[in-house]
Amino acid sequence: MSNTDLPNPERRRKPANIYYSLPYFESVMYSYVFVGSFTLTWVADYLTIVGKTCMWTGFAVTCALVIALHPMITTDRIRPDENGNPITVRRPLVGFKRWEFALDIESIENGLYDDPDGNQDERLHDGCRYTYAWIRI
Repeated sequence: MSNTDLPNPERRRKPANIYYSLPYFESVMYSYVFVGSFTLTWVADYLTIVGKTCMWTGFAVTCALVIALHPMITTDRIRPDENGNPITVRRPLVGFKRWEFALDIESIENGLYDDPDGNQDERLHDGCRYTYAWIRI
């Protein structure tokens, strides 16, 4: 086996956290719940009991689906890191490829991505690793 067959340790990928953002999620969610609940209350006056039940059940299911889109909804697992130490790995349920950011661990630990105003994402320094979402859209 020649040296060209072995992977070059300098070209090995650095460990990275994969973060997802979802701009305007809170305002869209609150607007959906607020406007939707008032609209359904108004429409419910003209429906039978079965229609009201189906309508409110559908609204509750769609609210749950919208909440599941939030990047902070994750599953946690304990995995070994590069040195063999156990570390918590978080994986979001749903992530949008458009708002996917890969930040290397070394730069996060050195404070390269810290906001000078102090308004930083709490996920940066929570001690967990983040990986790709279960469902990437």
